[in-house]
Amino acid sequence: MPGAGREKWHLPSRQRPWTAATGRHHYEPSVRIPLIVTPPGGRTASVATGPTSILDVLPTILALAGVTEHLPVDGHSVLTGDGDTTSPERVVFWEYHSEGVYAPCFMARRGHHKLIYIHGHEHQLFDLAEDPGESRDLAGDDEYAAVEKELLEAILARFDPDRLETDIRAGLARRRVIKQAMARTRTHWDHTPYTDPTQQYWPSTSAGRAGRRQVLVRMTSRWVARVIAT
Repeated sequence: MPGAGREKWHLPSRQRPWTAATGRHHYEPSVRIPLIVTPPGGRTASVATGPTSILDVLPTILALAGVTEHLPVDGHSVLTGDGDTTSPERVVFWEYHSEGVYAPCFMARRGHHKLIYIHGHEHQLFDLAEDPGESRDLAGDDEYAAVEKELLEAILARFDPDRLETDIRAGLARRRVIKQAMARTRTHWDHTPYTDPTQQYWPSTSAGRAGRRQVLVRMTSRWVARVIAT
């Protein structure tokens, strides 16, 4: 949390699909996450009110650090007046294709309009200014036809859902083979080396002291052998 008298940059709408606290989905409780930054120095507080993305974090850090020469990066600094993050015409994208979904999922947000596209299924359109709870789907509404068309075209221009779905299904098939093989060998992909606790700790008993002496003798013998060899 920002301390008293410190500057802060507040992003009221940051894309953050990977959050365990709010779930993994494309609705506002998951993607509308505030970001507060408190940098050192005597900077004046600034607020970014337009849609932003997690891709904007790196350019913002570079701007705060005063770095002007760097490799090309996606996103824009959210500092007021820098880039087009506050532009109502900027389109921010979100995608999720992991646990809990059965098709590639995308979202495009421009201003207060948001389109949710699930490949192979009907998409949804919401006006967040009038309906922040996303209870009224405007997809197919003639009044919003132009907005729906533009956001859908923006998604399809940036992503290839057909190819992505093909790659995902091929990856699932490969993982299924690995899962079956690991089930037979009783191994896990998140391998953790096993350590025998009886060999890891020395009890403060006569047997333990004797064991320590034996280990020290072996270590000393190996060290002496290496010295002689060199």
